[in-house]
Amino acid sequence: PNCTTERIAQMIPEDGTGLPTADTYVDPTSAFAVSYMASRLYSEAWTAATAPDKEAATIQATRTLDGFYDWKGYRLNDVQALGWPRTGVVVDGVTAPALPVPIKQATLELAVAMLERNRTSDTASGSQALDKLELGKGAVVLEFGTDPAAAPIDPANIIPPYVARMLSRYVATGTGGMMRPIERR
Repeated sequence: PNCTTERIAQMIPEDGTGLPTADTYVDPTSAFAVSYMASRLYSEAWTAATAPDKEAATIQATRTLDGFYDWKGYRLNDVQALGWPRTGVVVDGVTAPALPVPIKQATLELAVAMLERNRTSDTASGSQALDKLELGKGAVVLEFGTDPAAAPIDPANIIPPYVARMLSRYVATGTGGMMRPIERR
């Protein structure tokens, strides 16, 4: 990762009340995060990361999850910064808490995956990245990389399937909220 040298000055973890300034679902120094990561195998990227990198990774993971998913239920208030906390979410017949544990766990899992490699490029190799953009009279020309070995843009390149599965019971269906591969033609 791009190693940061200073703590992020304004990291504000969501506390379940719908903070208007929250930027992450979990504080990487919280007892929850420390306990979860201590019980996780293959956490070398997390263990080796600096405190600022862990903060940046959890913030980016939160932004990515909110950007990819339409969540079940309703936002707790009109001014909250993040997609959670929510009300009206029922999972397996039980009303979910305002900020469910699987949301926090998925945030940490995605943060680890982001520390392992840049998951925000559209492919693992970046080979389908935009190569050319031209603006003409009434036309826009976009050319993408043509590496024949490149995989199609797939949300799984950004959010690992195991993280998506952790969240599946909290994602609205029929709203476009589930991730779908993007195909270029």
